[in-house]
Amino acid sequence: MKVLELTCEPILYGGQEAFIFNVLDNIKLDELDIDVLTLYYCDSNKYKTIAEKNNSRIYELNLDFRPGKSRSLIKKPLKTFLKTHKYDLVHIHSGSISALAYSAEVAKKSGIKKVVVHSHSTGVNNLKHKLIQTAFSMKFLKNVDCYCACSQEAGEMKFPRSTWNRINVLNNGININDFSFDPIKRDEIRSQLSISDDDYLVGHIGRFTQEKNQKFTVDISNKLRDNDNLRFLFIGDGEMKEELVDKSKDNRNTIFLDSQDSIWEYYNALDVLVLPSIYEGIPIVSIEAQTNGLPIIASTGVSHEIEINENVKRVDLQNIDEWTDLILNRRMRRIDNTDNKIINSSWNITNVVDSIVLLYENLMSNNA
Repeated sequence: MKVLELTCEPILYGGQEAFIFNVLDNIKLDELDIDVLTLYYCDSNKYKTIAEKNNSRIYELNLDFRPGKSRSLIKKPLKTFLKTHKYDLVHIHSGSISALAYSAEVAKKSGIKKVVVHSHSTGVNNLKHKLIQTAFSMKFLKNVDCYCACSQEAGEMKFPRSTWNRINVLNNGININDFSFDPIKRDEIRSQLSISDDDYLVGHIGRFTQEKNQKFTVDISNKLRDNDNLRFLFIGDGEMKEELVDKSKDNRNTIFLDSQDSIWEYYNALDVLVLPSIYEGIPIVSIEAQTNGLPIIASTGVSHEIEINENVKRVDLQNIDEWTDLILNRRMRRIDNTDNKIINSSWNITNVVDSIVLLYENLMSNNA
């Protein structure tokens, strides 16, 4: 079976890419031949190495990535690619309704036997969203064989209502052992960052975009800049980063780092992870962080399904005083591995891979 994992975003260090390459690195390829295509570009040596190790190819169409703009321009280049590269099944990943729908339409018209669409985020359920969802519903119904999502809510935010009872929820699985707490690595990373044992280190890891709302955390860090034992660490890249770095230039308690290949090392150094997204499904960083024992403060825009351990608190973005109090008074503390529910849960990547292989096999055996 020849499979194409198609991501409608650049391959950087986001959760969507992590899901694709975690699966690729743990799947048994005896009966599967898997390639990865980004409509844009790949800027991750880590994922290039994983692809090479598994005899897979990463293809880049190098289109101009314009978040929030129409994705109709992807249709012609994708059609050209699928004419010259033959696959039995295409698994399309995105957080964009239009990108999923347009890609599914092109794939089906290009003769792909089975087309899978996979929603990786929720959204703001306003009138504009409902109009977009309605406008693209027929493209989904005509061209899609299987609907997947990182959570039920993420699927319902992207796909037509008539499909909601057949959404396949696929957990953002991880290699559990890769993220267990390491006290030696904690000391090492904190030393590199000049973070003392007494400092309370607040962290955010993710692509700097409007919907991830890092500006909210930057505002808190600036508000609390006079607290000497409180530090903020932001890790990632993206179109909003330069603006936020400039906004923090007079705050000596704030550190910005580029995306890191060994991101697991930095979870050890943190004391709490914050996720102030305006909307989001189940960010993979929330699973990795909980595996590490980290407490999480998340907005109510992040799906409630991230609450695997009891050490997650979701707070409305309108209540900035509660966010400030939780951080300033160190009300969230790391939990011990013996109390960590996630370690033996279904979020283990091996369980997720088994589900995907079964899904692909069932699709290909069903010629209806």
